[in-house]
This record gives sequence, C-alpha cells and structure tokens, in this order.
Amino acid sequence: MTHLELAALGKNSWWRYVLAFLTIAIMWQVIGALPLVAMVLYVEEDGNPDTVFLEESLRFTGIDPIFTYLAISCTFLGLLLGLFIAIRLLHERSFLSLITPAQSIDWQRMGQGFTVYAGLLLLLTLGTFLVVPEHIRLSLDIKAFLIFLPVTLILTPMQACAEELLFRGYLMQWLRLLMRNRIVIAIISGILFAAPHLLNPENKIDAFLMPLNYFVMGLFLTIITLRDNGLELAMGAHSANNLYAFLIVNYEGSVLETPSIFTESMPDPLLSLLIYSVLAVAFYVIVFKVFKPRVRTNSSLVAT
Repeated sequence: MTHLELAALGKNSWWRYVLAFLTIAIMWQVIGALPLVAMVLYVEEDGNPDTVFLEESLRFTGIDPIFTYLAISCTFLGLLLGLFIAIRLLHERSFLSLITPAQSIDWQRMGQGFTVYAGLLLLLTLGTFLVVPEHIRLSLDIKAFLIFLPVTLILTPMQACAEELLFRGYLMQWLRLLMRNRIVIAIISGILFAAPHLLNPENKIDAFLMPLNYFVMGLFLTIITLRDNGLELAMGAHSANNLYAFLIVNYEGSVLETPSIFTESMPDPLLSLLIYSVLAVAFYVIVFKVFKPRVRTNSSLVAT
C-alpha cells in the first residue's frame, strides 16, 4: 500500500469528510487564532499609540515579535488538534497513516531531508552574500536571537509538519479517493498549498509570481512525498526552509518579524522562483541519486 492509498484504512463516507473539514477549519482558523485575535483587540484598546496592528501588512508594531510568533504558532497547534480529531474520531484510522505506510516514522529520512535542504540554503546564503552583498545585510541582535532561538527550534518544525500533515497527508490522500492520476493530484496539492499563503504581504509585490513561488514549493514537496512514499522527507525539508527564513535570512516587511542573522531587501519574485526551482532539482538529485530512495514493503503497513 502506498502513502496515497492509506486513506482506505479508515472510514470515508462523504459526511465524515464534511465534518472533518469543518473541524479542521474551526480548530485552525477559529480556536487556534484566539490568541492572535486577543493581541489585535489588546493593541486596539490599550490606548498606547505605539502599539498598532497594521492590517495591510498583518504586522504588529510596538509588540515584541516573540509574542506574535507564539500567537501564530497557536493556530498550528489548533490545526494539529483538528487533524487528530478528524483522523482518529471521524475516520477511525491511525494518525501515523498521515505520515507513512510503515509501522514507525523514519527519523533518519526526516533528518536527511532537513540536512540536505538546510545545506543547500546555507550555500545559497553564502553565494548571495559574496556575489550581491547589497541584497543582504547582517542584522544580528545576539540577545534577541538567543531568546528567540529555543522557542523557534521547537515551534517552527511543529508549524511546518502541521502543514505537511494537512496538505501532503490528509488532503492528498483524500484526493486519491477521488482520482487516480498522480500528476493531477500533485498539481492540485500545489494549488491548495499556495492558497492559504495568498494573504501574505509579499504577494503585493507581484500577484502572479509570488503565489507561483508557493505553488512550486508545494509541488516540490508533493513530488518528493510521492517519490519517497511518505512524508518524512517533506517534513524535514519544510522545517529547514522555515527555520532558515526565521533564523538565518528574513526579509524586510515579512509578516513575521524575527531577529534573524541576516535581512534581505524585499524579495525578487522571479529570482526567488528560479532559486526555488534550482534548490528543488538539487535536493531531488542528492536525496534520490546519492542517498538512494528507500524501499517499503507490504509487510510494514500501519495498523488501523
């Protein structure tokens, strides 16, 4: 049984998916968003002109960025809880079936995904700093960075893995129940991944190319999930990508301000798209040609 076929282990009546989608949406965007809503209400009512919520950029001013980060992280905790309720109570199958057809998570494979993608991103940063230093500046605030570091190392992988469980796990397995064409499933998965990111402020730079960046990222993560027959590589690579963005190189005007080591000017949509594409190809070659794809056997299917 493949990763896509694992939904067949559970109960898949149409009404279960209706309730599941409602549960996930409410836990993610309503219950999980309560701390963020509370912050907005606080800055609107505190009478302090220095604390403001900027609706056009979805950013707070006058508030320590770590509180914004924690509030946003709560939405992903809500997403995880919503997924758990949907899988265990509504579909009555193992939560592990969102990740792998094996009896346990392949932590080594997840580590490979993280290490390879992080290494490629660090090489990219070095190259950018040497070739076009005007696009990136050192912005390290060591005190703020050290305070932010342990929180980010714990919560950022959780955020990334929650997205993978939703988009490359639950939604992609649901799509497999509706259709068999893996190419169409991969394209739809990429579109679904890009959709929630359309509200990010950087999309104002270019309403076509910036969403295309998210689509390409989603498509890449879908392809390696299908190729590796499990989520571990995608979870590792996605975690590396987000940690890089929060800790190593953030950009001016980001929806989530962090004390990153470097800060770059507003991203160039076309250059970002080219970089993502090169990174995706390099990652694929290293992981599947150097490390080789893993082999899963039918004897290692997860239990229902």
